[in-house]
Amino acid sequence: MKSLQPADVADAIVEALQLGTVEVWVPKSAKRTNTLGVLLPRRLSEGLARTLKADQVLTSVDTNVRRGYELRASHSEPSLDAPPEKLQLTDGATRPE
Repeated sequence: MKSLQPADVADAIVEALQLGTVEVWVPKSAKRTNTLGVLLPRRLSEGLARTLKADQVLTSVDTNVRRGYELRASHSEPSLDAPPEKLQLTDGATRPE
């Protein structure tokens, strides 16, 4: 399978929203591959996955690209609010027994 670009995923999401589709496959050919894998006996399905290098999908992550994405996401709207401060007991607080 080819490497996907963020625009590929965004286009698929927009299309799904326009059509009211609940299940989205990106790329669309992944649905056929998945269906084939489910129908094949396990040994053949695992062989197909190895041939397509599905077992290596998450092992070739570019950490610099991911870091840039995380930085952009942290500055986009809506952003997450800061976590609430942790409550601390004070001298006048009632402590559970």
